[in-house]
Amino acid sequence: MAEAALAYGMDEILFMPSGISYLKEGTGVLDAQKRLEMVRLATKDNKQYQVSTIEIDRGGNTYTYETMEELKEKYPNEQFYFLLGADSVFALSSWKCPERLFKACEFLAVIRDDMGQWALLEKITELKARFSAVIHIVPMPSVDVASTEIRSFYQNGGKHHRDVLPQVDEYILSNHLYVE
Repeated sequence: MAEAALAYGMDEILFMPSGISYLKEGTGVLDAQKRLEMVRLATKDNKQYQVSTIEIDRGGNTYTYETMEELKEKYPNEQFYFLLGADSVFALSSWKCPERLFKACEFLAVIRDDMGQWALLEKITELKARFSAVIHIVPMPSVDVASTEIRSFYQNGGKHHRDVLPQVDEYILSNHLYVE
């Protein structure tokens, strides 16, 4: 998705592991420091990729609208875009304080081949009318991999997943991550 956003014209991508997501609390998500280290390992070789600990450092539940407002306040001359899979657009109105979130940033919705584009366009039109949301559609070649599939691979004793960078794979294996 980050590569698709760069191709769309973004100058850099800011990777931001969440602290405590109120939507994922109690679901067995790895602790923030381990997720942060994997992001650092995965992004270290690309100068256009930056890593931020803003949500981890804040503590408590993390809400996207607070993060985007904080970034906007800290960097008033920058235009921020929130990058997400197009399937997540359908849930945006249920996120905490969506009106503040849409005011703080624009969105880049990366569309995958299997997504119904008409339904997505209808949802974007609805969010624009309701919240003045600005959502850009970014095409991306189909990628046949999901994070749940990768976690399951390691949980079932797999080693060296084809879609995981070697340095991240080594970190997962050496720290016995995703193993029950």
